[in-house]
Amino acid sequence: KNWRHHKIRLGLIYSLNFLILGISSFFPAQKNLIDMSLFLNENPTITTVYRYDDTPGWITEVFIRDRKIKFVEATIDSIAENKWDNCSEVLVLGQPHYEEITNLDTSANILKNLKQIATFKVNLIEALSYKLNPKHNRRRVNLKIFTGQSCPNKIL
Repeated sequence: KNWRHHKIRLGLIYSLNFLILGISSFFPAQKNLIDMSLFLNENPTITTVYRYDDTPGWITEVFIRDRKIKFVEATIDSIAENKWDNCSEVLVLGQPHYEEITNLDTSANILKNLKQIATFKVNLIEALSYKLNPKHNRRRVNLKIFTGQSCPNKIL
């Protein structure tokens, strides 16, 4: 009935919907979690994953054949106290947590025994979702996996 009065508004809504649909069609949702799961599947020697502040709180275990991986909640103190000489242990940090830890005064002591071996990025829409509402989009961040300095760059 009121098409003539609202044609600009409806045109903008349709355009925005088609733009979002087009962008989302080419980017898988939660690619960071899928890629991390595939990485853990490809590296069966990894048995323990330390995660800080419940990141990632949820992981796509369907992509991991050998589900003997143990997830351990890490704290700043436990990260600093661990010698990280066991190559079957890795630490996963979300980008905001990585920045938080590296900005601490004691960051040299906390990350000195670690090296980054993998990064899992999010898509454009998820990055925007996190920027607009970080509190409710904690799993929509780039993930970084660290292991001990003495461990090989590729753990197999």
